[in-house]
Amino acid sequence: MQINRLPEAQAELEAAVKLAPENGPAHFLLARVFRKRGMQDEARVETERYGALTGAHSSPDNPLQEARSLLEQGKLIEAEQVVRRYLDVRRSSADAHFLLGFILFKEQHASASIAEYMEGARYRPPTGVDLEVMANDFELLKDYPSADKWFTQAVERNPKDAPGWFYLGRTKYNENLFDEAIASFEQCLKLAPENAPVHLMLAQVYRRQGLLDKAKTEGDRYAALTGAKPVEEPR
Repeated sequence: MQINRLPEAQAELEAAVKLAPENGPAHFLLARVFRKRGMQDEARVETERYGALTGAHSSPDNPLQEARSLLEQGKLIEAEQVVRRYLDVRRSSADAHFLLGFILFKEQHASASIAEYMEGARYRPPTGVDLEVMANDFELLKDYPSADKWFTQAVERNPKDAPGWFYLGRTKYNENLFDEAIASFEQCLKLAPENAPVHLMLAQVYRRQGLLDKAKTEGDRYAALTGAKPVEEPR
């Protein structure tokens, strides 16, 4: 939900409430997803279920929900403050450390974000999305081998993660591992055939390999998808 992949978030949360129907926070988050997707009736039902299970203010996760709401509004500093206050009394909350790590990533404080993800991992394993964000932190720091490591683990956990394959391919490119980059980009295209940036990156990889015909083909595909003129360098 935090990275705005709402259909996937809905599917995961629906599975969560089916497995654990008395999990109040799951109903709360599912209501939020429905609301963001314009499904107001469904959102109202999930909100009522949340209220029936927890009462208006009884969930221990309410501060984190407040922080997530602030994050969605782009209020990063306020969200960070809420999570830090929460961690003052619940230092072993993996969810709080991972959420703080994501907020710090959005603020482009890569090293501090990584530290929070590492701390959270002491209390429970990170999800594939957590690993993906941490990998992006390492990419911001231009530590491409570490980014490669964590993007690889992320797509191993979720092989259908098209953005993850794109990020992995981009990292492989930055490591000059061109054949591996091509393999990652091709995997992304199997999942998202009309992903224009992938064609742009493939054009660049082929150009670096001296395969100019293939580079032109990928550049033309990018242009056809976006209406832009083919360019020499990826954005």
